[in-house]
Amino acid sequence: MDAIASEAGTNKMSFYRSFSSKDDLVAEYLRQQVRELWGWWDEVVAKHPDDARTR
Repeated sequence: MDAIASEAGTNKMSFYRSFSSKDDLVAEYLRQQVRELWGWWDEVVAKHPDDARTR
């Protein structure tokens, strides 16, 4: 947790106020990664609305 807080430019207490456990923190990180992936996918697909093969 020290390394994560340091990299984020904050302290551990900030994380503990937002996440009840390390598992909750990891789960939120993974949810964010999924949101970013689908956002990227939607952008790629939107560039070729009429060409299924290219999408």
